[in-house]
Amino acid sequence: QVENCLFRFGGAGNNGMALATNTSSPTIANSDFSDSYYGINLTNQAAPTVTNVRFSNMSRAPIGMELNTSPSLSNVVIDLPSGNTYDGIEITDGNVSGSAVLSPAPAIYGGAPTHCLSYFTNQNITVDAGETLAVNAGVVLKFMSSRHLAVNGTLLAMGSPGDTGAIYFTSIDDDNAPDPTGQDTNTNGNDTFPDSSDWGGIRFGGTSTNACELSYS
Repeated sequence: QVENCLFRFGGAGNNGMALATNTSSPTIANSDFSDSYYGINLTNQAAPTVTNVRFSNMSRAPIGMELNTSPSLSNVVIDLPSGNTYDGIEITDGNVSGSAVLSPAPAIYGGAPTHCLSYFTNQNITVDAGETLAVNAGVVLKFMSSRHLAVNGTLLAMGSPGDTGAIYFTSIDDDNAPDPTGQDTNTNGNDTFPDSSDWGGIRFGGTSTNACELSYS
């Protein structure tokens, strides 16, 4: 367990990560991360609990995670301006192995509570035949330029009515997602605006299953 700690200028020899979890499930609470590439990086089925943790001045993003990890995230604190290059959770490996689940990450963003800090990715996400990606109600997933979600297995995106239940698949430039307050995930203010050709969409292949469902997305 890690609690009431300050992590600064970390990551030498570890690609700029102040704290890396690999196949482990630590609890990280009531701590501050600053001045690293990622504050926390999750790989290889890591399942940490992260709560009441503040991130600032990250040269990439507060958290990086592979899709085969399953963190429990709550009260992730992003003050504005944060000094982070991206104010979100970056999906660093888009290959679904077996099954993967994306769940909302409640946060304090700019001093106000939000039901989900945005996930974002500069990877194509691929769900192979026989694999399953579940995107839970309330998740916000933003894609960088031309990136897409390819489904050859099963996609379950089961949202619910309302702003906090809907699932957002959108552009990294969409500062209005999630409603009603929005999040400037790429931290560039009004320098960019979303456009119809920003990302590559969701693509269902010939081996995608009849179990694929999209609702309130």
